[in-house]
Amino acid sequence: MQLALTVVWPARDWQTDVVLDADPSTTVGDVTAEFARMAGGAFIVMRETEPLTVYADGEPLDPQCALADAQIWDGAVVSLGDPGGRQAGRRGGTLVVNVNDSSDVPSFAEPFFLTFNAEVEFRVAMTPEDLGSANLEGLGRTWK
Repeated sequence: MQLALTVVWPARDWQTDVVLDADPSTTVGDVTAEFARMAGGAFIVMRETEPLTVYADGEPLDPQCALADAQIWDGAVVSLGDPGGRQAGRRGGTLVVNVNDSSDVPSFAEPFFLTFNAEVEFRVAMTPEDLGSANLEGLGRTWK
């Protein structure tokens, strides 16, 4: 049985797209444990007194149910631990800006924080010239 799924775990702010290739007799609980392991939460699941519930379309799935009998379909969004879990659904974008000094960062980020309550992530890129003037040899000697 092969299904393309989007798996979300709202409590861990995690989501991924997967292609599930499993025997139809595999239980929902076994698949749920694997999804949790993928998200880095296997230890949390093992410590829970009750198994982590998985939901499809807001409905809980029986962990003992075989995949062939479960209400999971190709293209479904399955949510771990939260019946209302959906894909994050946040709008996103990429801006390329020239940051000459680290003190310039707030002037780029704050409007997004204040106006949209946004999460902002910066990925710094350097030109070969920037890297050449970074004194890598000196840094290497200092931190060796």
